[in-house]
Amino acid sequence: MPFAVEAGLGELSRLNKMVSSEFGAAVRLCKVFTDLPMACDKPIDCGIVEFCKRCKKCAEACPSGALSFDDEPSFKTRGPWNNPGHKAWFEDSYECYEFWQQVGGGGCGVCLASCPFTKAAGGWLHATVESTVSMTPVADHFFRIMDDALGYGKQPGDIEQWWTKTRPA
Repeated sequence: MPFAVEAGLGELSRLNKMVSSEFGAAVRLCKVFTDLPMACDKPIDCGIVEFCKRCKKCAEACPSGALSFDDEPSFKTRGPWNNPGHKAWFEDSYECYEFWQQVGGGGCGVCLASCPFTKAAGGWLHATVESTVSMTPVADHFFRIMDDALGYGKQPGDIEQWWTKTRPA
């Protein structure tokens, strides 16, 4: 993740993961080492860190309580599985993992789905929000409220009902 942030693919978020302005938290990273000469990229500031300071939607949605509600990233780690020495919103990965084990071990992903940046790319509304967030942090609270009002990232009240639901033919 640090390589991706340094390369300008996104910013570090409250999820303690990279979030891109185009794909949100729905990004999986890999790295390729090469000696091929390439131009160096630079980190970007597209407003995600500032947005995360106010939003906290992922922390509210996290069923294990593993995400930080702190207003600012810090050097203080949470839980036993964090690498110290950098500033971040550290999650308690152990609590997250324990929750995964309780729900079947396949992962949860509620935090990823609840992130306001994890939306279908390409819509004019989302492009407008992305542009505004990067230049006008005063609108962040409004966008968080609208994200809730539109029902993005909302989990069904009864998860078990989803599994027994009649599927369309």
